[in-house]
Amino acid sequence: MSELTPFLEEEKRKSEGDLQRQRDLCAELAEQPEQLINGLVSPSGAWSSNPRSLLDHWSFLFSLDAWTDAEGALHTHKMTIRKVVDADELQRLEESVKAESIISIALHIGQLEGFDCRQGALVEIVESGVDDEDLKRFAADLATPVTIESKDLGRFTLDRRVGWFEGESRWGLRKIRINLSPADVSEPSSVIARAEDLWRQRKPLTRKACEVAAATLLEVKNGSWLNEREPPMTEAQFMRKMKLESITVEDDGGFDFWFEDGDIFWGHSIEVRGDQERGFFDASFHG
Repeated sequence: MSELTPFLEEEKRKSEGDLQRQRDLCAELAEQPEQLINGLVSPSGAWSSNPRSLLDHWSFLFSLDAWTDAEGALHTHKMTIRKVVDADELQRLEESVKAESIISIALHIGQLEGFDCRQGALVEIVESGVDDEDLKRFAADLATPVTIESKDLGRFTLDRRVGWFEGESRWGLRKIRINLSPADVSEPSSVIARAEDLWRQRKPLTRKACEVAAATLLEVKNGSWLNEREPPMTEAQFMRKMKLESITVEDDGGFDFWFEDGDIFWGHSIEVRGDQERGFFDASFHG
């Protein structure tokens, strides 16, 4: 077996650190009594972490939008559930924990320092597809679309899978997607105001984002991403190829401008990150 590259060694080290943190959190939660509950899995479903599968274990996590305890009481605050698992258990759990499903689980529940919602250490999935009337009614309420309005930007609809509001506004012949990520979906006014302010400045901000992207990524393009016989790209050529696709605005002052790359990186999207204090400060490509 070949030795890992320095990059993969670093990824492995980070993965080991993440798994150990998950084990420590689960051990702390395991000090609480074991409970049996029914839970409504969030629209985002389950996710696991183990970059490049460099280890034999994964961090497996999912969230509940609501749950009923052993006495039948309904709890409507979110809870995050976690467990460290091997490959076989990961597959079984992924098959059992489906987005927006109702499941019965055994777990330890606690409030951990540094987390804004309750946490659970999973023991086992007892049953999938549970018939819980309270949770079914709660799920039906969640299915009702939630929309907000901006005088400048129009209507936004909540995407519960990612916890932000999505909309779009026209700029010339193009429609630009706008995502609003509030700290609390019931209080979106501040993030709407931030988005409206950014939209009013969209022309100079887009140019600045392109400048930062070119300054950050042009060397990468010319060093590793030229097609056969393609001459080195200039900064002006790089910027002209970028086309604004979407803007994500966060309540804490952060924002991301996403661009179609015009085939600079063979179809990858370019993300330029910024915030209120520093303006645009970094760029990368994805896809």
